[in-house]
Amino acid sequence: MSRISSSMSPTDALSSASRLLHARVGRELQRYDAGGARLLACVVALREAAEDADSEARVLLISSSKHPNVWILPKGGWESDETLAECALREAEEEAGVAGVLERELGTLDFATKHGKRCRIHGFQMTVHHEFDAWAESNRRREWVLISDALDRLCDRPELLAMLERAVSEFSWGVRA
Repeated sequence: MSRISSSMSPTDALSSASRLLHARVGRELQRYDAGGARLLACVVALREAAEDADSEARVLLISSSKHPNVWILPKGGWESDETLAECALREAEEEAGVAGVLERELGTLDFATKHGKRCRIHGFQMTVHHEFDAWAESNRRREWVLISDALDRLCDRPELLAMLERAVSEFSWGVRA
């Protein structure tokens, strides 16, 4: 996969507000596979450790819209008017208020929701280049956390945990064993 970045203009890069101040709603454009599984994109946004010796790499988590005390990765439905990579970038901007570059694909994972609905999630590793002060779902909290903390916080979401583990397995810079 070649690196794919958010379509930010130089003006956008200086802006404190996302160009996506309203999230998409509804499932009219939602994609499903031939077996009826809902298709999703997930973003694992990683940040390299700072230069000082006490710093470690971090991952961006957001609060769940339904359960504000639960932490998740930015993710959402792939719609028929966009590519999978565009979906991942859109979800990162809508849900987490970040823009950046998709560095690599993390593969797919099939899972069922707690209500038994089948889904296929496509993961992407992202490098964040800009954090907006205002974005579509700015009612959510976002937090850069140590990878070890993220692994703990995602323990009840095996599909998200698996995507984080895939990203971290090849994310060598700035990670201490």
